Amino acid sequence: MAIVGRGQGVARAELEAGRGRRPGQGGAWGLLGAFLLAPAVVSGAAPAPAPPADAPRPYLDLRIGDTNPLVRAHDVVGFSLGVETSPHLAFELAVDSYEVFAEAWDAKFVELSILGFEPMVRLSWPVLGGRLVPYLLGGAGVAVLELNDGRAATRLADGSARSAAPMASLGGGAEFMLEEGVAVGLQVRRTFMEDVQVSGDGWSRTLAAASGLLAATVRVRGPDPAAPPAVAAHLDDRARLYLRVAVGGIFVPDDELAPDVRLEAEQDVFGSGFSNQFAVALGTNLTRWGAFEFAFEPTEFRLDDSAVGVLSEYAVYPLLLRGRLRWPLDDGRIEPFVSLAGGVNIAQVNDLTIEGEKVGIAGDDVGPVGMAGFGLDWMVTESVALGVEADYSWAGGNHVAIGERRAHIDLGGLALRLGVRVFLASL
Repeated sequence: MAIVGRGQGVARAELEAGRGRRPGQGGAWGLLGAFLLAPAVVSGAAPAPAPPADAPRPYLDLRIGDTNPLVRAHDVVGFSLGVETSPHLAFELAVDSYEVFAEAWDAKFVELSILGFEPMVRLSWPVLGGRLVPYLLGGAGVAVLELNDGRAATRLADGSARSAAPMASLGGGAEFMLEEGVAVGLQVRRTFMEDVQVSGDGWSRTLAAASGLLAATVRVRGPDPAAPPAVAAHLDDRARLYLRVAVGGIFVPDDELAPDVRLEAEQDVFGSGFSNQFAVALGTNLTRWGAFEFAFEPTEFRLDDSAVGVLSEYAVYPLLLRGRLRWPLDDGRIEPFVSLAGGVNIAQVNDLTIEGEKVGIAGDDVGPVGMAGFGLDWMVTESVALGVEADYSWAGGNHVAIGERRAHIDLGGLALRLGVRVFLASL
């Protein structure tokens, strides 16, 4: 859903007041690097994986790039579903999301979100007995372009806030095989798209939608059809490191902050009132029955005034320590669980609209959060699980100042997520 603030007659001084990217966001998202690099550190003692088999094997590739100074893209994230037809050839459907900023008079004025869908071909050259896999990939498809976080009314060339355009990309990378079927790596790609015309009241700019993409990757291959079925290796008492990645949404029922001001979903999930949520966790099984993990589950809302429109975004970055109690069933292939978590919500007001700046909004603070939940994992292979989970959170320590008013924000709510859990190495 495009979020474009309302406002007319934008002055140059008002535009310059919005110069720069979202403050502090890079530091919070930088924690993701630790989640992805830690498995490679502990995997040195793991046995070398077997060379890739010739039988076709499906795979899931997860990518996290966020924002870094080497490329102009922001908030980079993506995934691919594919199939290896041989150790050297694979075909995949890649889905990638990133943002570029449109500027007017050297001030950031609106964000252009690009969501790309591309069928791609991957050419690989396994070396070192299959431990290291360099590759090239490329493809073409279509991208959905959408304006959001505008400081005032903004539009594309056709007068709308959303359109579609052709997209292509070319790149490559390298993967390090932690064990058979699980790899971490780094991918670099360049997207190719036509420039986009973005305009508002009294200004117009040509924006380059194409960008470089730099991302850490986790690729999980499906079971080898030629191998006998394996009993889940996580059933014993070994401490086994895992990475969990999930997507979903959170619904906050107590959304009225002050008269005429509400907390709304920044990107509504299919009109449900749930705001998009992403989660990543690094954890370990303690025994057959227990586990704990460090989790990062960010989401974004917006502050909406019924009289003047969108005032700002309100970003929340929960940092959590979560414990799991699980009951493996069917030789460990089905695993129901319950969980308890505690930590802090780091909250931040950002991307103020011109109306928000006129009102005056501040609300960067930290508050406690607690969660209780349950879910179900299904072990697709002995090292990979697909799961569904739900939890309810209690979070009442955050506040925001709206003009002369100080409003309490209750960020507690119901979260629903789908995810994948990858066992990386024994500790």
